[in-house]
Order: sequence, then structure tokens, then C-alpha cells
Amino acid sequence: MKCLLQHHGGYLALPQRVVGRVLELEHLVQDEDVRKRHKALDHLPRACELSLAELDVRPLVSAATLAAFRPRIDERAAERR
Repeated sequence: MKCLLQHHGGYLALPQRVVGRVLELEHLVQDEDVRKRHKALDHLPRACELSLAELDVRPLVSAATLAAFRPRIDERAAERR
């Protein structure tokens, strides 16, 4: 999300729909820890089940944005191995 926000310049400029290759799905249940980690989801009710998709952002953002997030992207890729 941070990558897309930087590329587009803010929430209001984000596209309504993003299509990309899913790299990983994380299934969560809304609680205080999830609310702290994912502030954009704090409006969801407690105990709500949700899934977060990590997408391959390479075709979705500029080279400059990709370079800014390269360390975290590489770290996430290593975690998936």
C-alpha cells in the first residue's frame, strides 16, 4: 500500500481497482494488534475476518518508487522462500 501511495501521491489519487499477480495471502482476524499494524483497516469491526494480498508491484509503479522500496521488497521475497 505504501508503495502505491508514494507512486500515486496519496489516497485520493489511488486507482479504484488494482490488478496484479498475488505473491502471498495473509488471513487475519481484526483485533487490536491488526489495527495497530494496518491503520487503514481500523474501521473494520473487531473479530472481522479478512485477507491481505501482497501483489507484485513491479508493473504497477515507477522505477523510482520501486527503488525506494527495493530493500523491503527484497526482504519480503526472502521471507517467502
